[in-house]
Amino acid sequence: MLREVDVPPNLPLDQLTMETLCTLQTKLESICLGPLPDLTCDEKFRPRVWLQDLVILDTPWNIRAATDLEFYDSVISECPKLRTLGLRMENILEGDESLQDTAKTDGLLCRKLFATVKATGKRPKLDELWFQDISLSAAARTFARVIDFTGLRYLHMFNCPGAEILLSHLNEQSRDVRFALRGVLYHNDITVRPISYLQEFLGSFSSLEYLQVMDRFSVDGFDTKCLSKHFATLAHLYLGRVEDADPEGLHWKASFAEIQTLSRSAVVLRQLAIALPDVRLLDAERGDRGSFGGVFVRMYVLLR
Repeated sequence: MLREVDVPPNLPLDQLTMETLCTLQTKLESICLGPLPDLTCDEKFRPRVWLQDLVILDTPWNIRAATDLEFYDSVISECPKLRTLGLRMENILEGDESLQDTAKTDGLLCRKLFATVKATGKRPKLDELWFQDISLSAAARTFARVIDFTGLRYLHMFNCPGAEILLSHLNEQSRDVRFALRGVLYHNDITVRPISYLQEFLGSFSSLEYLQVMDRFSVDGFDTKCLSKHFATLAHLYLGRVEDADPEGLHWKASFAEIQTLSRSAVVLRQLAIALPDVRLLDAERGDRGSFGGVFVRMYVLLR
């Protein structure tokens, strides 16, 4: 039997295909489906019947109608082993309602996808959460009510408008609760926003093991002091600018002082992806300490 089904996001699934899946593939652990037929009227499609081993639910960019969200709502509420949820819905093919939240109203996504959670108050026990191309501008009012962020081990935010709103809310929440996060991925190449929101959030808890920050606009302002609570556990660190046409701007440029602090304080650091400080290529015969070779000697001494 299959353990994973990953359907292209633009490929609609018909009734026969779904019947085949739910009758012959009852050991699935990971699914990502395209636009769905209406599955709400037939009991055999209930996730509790054929998705009891599901661990990963990755929602598609395109859904057919609100009934797709009702099916995924039942997956979230009826699959006891679900631990990873990917939210990346952008388009609804039938209907005029917006999927995204606004400042005053909840979008169709949050209303339908978490309807059972809101009704029962029983939030899913997630370890990993992906937000991609999802508006988080009202997250304090919407997603924060239906997702237990304190129990998450991995949080990914990929090109999400309003991510700073969620980060600010989590920063406030950290005063009263303790986060279990071990990995954070933050990616932004769509809008200019202060990196300070991310830094404040990272400074509000401890024990992070993996951090990747990719920002087209603000990564140069990243201050590694916000990582001080994670130095005892941080093993993988990537700080970079989202690739663009500027070959000089692919990475955040650390100073020697920052690299020295990381190398001495982050005692379990195993992977460090940053750009070297700016250096001048001088005449090698002069033996100048600022030469290209001298930089690598100093880097080797710092990071050995």
